[in-house]
Amino acid sequence: MAILIRGASKCSLCGATIKHADSVVAFPAFLGRKQRLAKYSDASFHEHCFDKCPDKEAVFAMYEKWCAIWDSRPNIPYGPAADEWVSKSFKEFE
Repeated sequence: MAILIRGASKCSLCGATIKHADSVVAFPAFLGRKQRLAKYSDASFHEHCFDKCPDKEAVFAMYEKWCAIWDSRPNIPYGPAADEWVSKSFKEFE
């Protein structure tokens, strides 16, 4: 999940500080830097800023897809087989 320090972290959309009482939307690092929606990956936002964002639905759709793939992961031990599964399964998120 994105690192959020209330009172210090900035909203990635408006640039203003996220205060202690602010409602927040945050995403883990789930998209590669070359993705069109990469600025939403590993980032925090004021909820009201994100709600007005034209990419809101697309970001949620990509994140839901990412979560579904992650939740379907096979029970294989860490190592080459797991690395291969991750590489193939998340290729479109690079």
